[in-house]
Amino acid sequence: MQEDPVVVGTSEQLIPAQASDGRKSCLKADEALRSLGYNVLGYQPQELRVERYQPQAHRDLWEGFIPVSANGNLFSSRRFLEYHPASRFEDHSLLFWRGQELFAVAAGESANGAWSSQRFTSHGGILVRPQLSAAEALDVVYALLTYAGNQGWQKMTMRFVPDILAENWFTTLIWALSIFGFSQDCREMTWCALPQFESEDALLNAYHESEFYAVRKALKSGLSVRETEDFPAFYALLEAGLKAR
Repeated sequence: MQEDPVVVGTSEQLIPAQASDGRKSCLKADEALRSLGYNVLGYQPQELRVERYQPQAHRDLWEGFIPVSANGNLFSSRRFLEYHPASRFEDHSLLFWRGQELFAVAAGESANGAWSSQRFTSHGGILVRPQLSAAEALDVVYALLTYAGNQGWQKMTMRFVPDILAENWFTTLIWALSIFGFSQDCREMTWCALPQFESEDALLNAYHESEFYAVRKALKSGLSVRETEDFPAFYALLEAGLKAR
């Protein structure tokens, strides 16, 4: 097993020391950039409009954004999020707009003066369009903290998708979060290095005896594993498994 550094291959949980108003956040970002050796002439954020998600107005826009985002996946879709009863938590998902362009989204919930990625999803956080520049990433986090200050949130947590599962890189976003005072709260093991085997039988022989016979039984029963794009069938199995819990 390999423990990944800060971003790559981890599900990061990021927490700012305190959600403050936009101007204070901007000054903190400027100071942080200077402390890292950047020649900062003065960071001037480009305005992004942040809206709270409303199902009737935004559902189709949200579903259309996830497949083209850098780090969105099934767990970010409204299809998946709507599986949970509305009474289970207070949905406070966000949409970030630059003019008429949907720039980023964030699936989350709010309670007790705090905002977080929805607790029933494996991955969450802010989902951004591909090839997000450093300045754009700073704008997104600046807009988030400004919105958080207006809401009175004192704590924010996000758990991001591992890079290996993302369609595109989003390291500029993680960098911008750190510049604005977020910190890493946990780190997970998400990479596994498997030794090479000369044959399939050699691989099976390395299994514990009980697993070895379970694999043999599955193969004799006709079980097979194959890649597919039959997403409705996959989702039906996923939904059945979740209901079985």
